[in-house]
Amino acid sequence: LYRNGMKQMPGDEIIVDVRNGYMGYESKDDESRQVIECCYWNCADGKHKLLAVSNDYFQAGRPVMTETTGVNFYMYDNATRKLKIASEPELGLDLEIPPGCTGVTHELPRQGKTFVINSHLSSGKIARRFTWNGSKFVKEK
Repeated sequence: LYRNGMKQMPGDEIIVDVRNGYMGYESKDDESRQVIECCYWNCADGKHKLLAVSNDYFQAGRPVMTETTGVNFYMYDNATRKLKIASEPELGLDLEIPPGCTGVTHELPRQGKTFVINSHLSSGKIARRFTWNGSKFVKEK
């Protein structure tokens, strides 16, 4: 529908920001909501791009963790035009879930190099921010 310039299905919204290397998709109905985001950052070597894809799911306004939710990273090689999975440790990320966590959500940036991982607990939300420096992520304090 999007590629043909047609109206989206009721409850669906797509944002494509080619200039900033971002895509967002949200689908919601009376009971649930799904949010998928994609963005990329250039690597310092000028030969690669880091691609991030997040998938969050909510029921009754609360995040639900499933086998398909979370964030995944891929390294794109400009020369070969191939993707390979990039692991969190090699990117400088520690994505440990705190004890008592009832759900995790993600915020990929439409602009900039910082993304947020939100851990939802019964006592509130803990937001951790990570900034891409061209070769790894640095956790903000």
